[in-house]
Amino acid sequence: MKIKIFLLAIGSVWFLSCNNKTETVENTSVIVEETSQSPITSTEEIPQTSEITVETTAPVTSAAPEFMNLGLQGYQVPDINLNELHGQVVFVNHWGSWCGPCRIEMPSIQSLYDKYGEKVKFVMIATERRQGAHIPYLEKEGYTFPVYTMTTPASTEIKPKGFPTTIILDKQGKIRTNDVGAANWDAPSVHEFLDKLLAEN
Repeated sequence: MKIKIFLLAIGSVWFLSCNNKTETVENTSVIVEETSQSPITSTEEIPQTSEITVETTAPVTSAAPEFMNLGLQGYQVPDINLNELHGQVVFVNHWGSWCGPCRIEMPSIQSLYDKYGEKVKFVMIATERRQGAHIPYLEKEGYTFPVYTMTTPASTEIKPKGFPTTIILDKQGKIRTNDVGAANWDAPSVHEFLDKLLAEN
């Protein structure tokens, strides 16, 4: 009789333990994070200031995020509000002609624009100490990407934390990259990253 009671007790413990394990697995949520998709070059890694995550059940939003409400005056392009570009992949770059690192990365941005300008919206936002100082620089270098100046203050989410600052928005208006510092934006890894964003709904 004692043996039967002992075996019954062991069986109960084993059964409860299995139930607990099953319950734990069922209640575990899965988060998928990209840790190796940041745009990089052969000589440097673009500083990453925000995680790039893939949400398996990300809701599709119809309205642009509030931070995209940013008035922009175009240089040789029409004036726009950034929120008009909601629903598209947007490459935003804060720069100035006075900024050495900005000038260093400009050729790679022009090359990227030459390849992706028909698929990705480029918004190059000039911030100058003197109004219009960026125009002679652009004319001298022959850059053709769209250039704007801000006509309304930028919200915290999209305000530059240094120069240059590059922000890439996905089609839902979610910030997928927010990087400070010069980099080679025409690297193959950047192409792969943009292709991935373009393929998303």
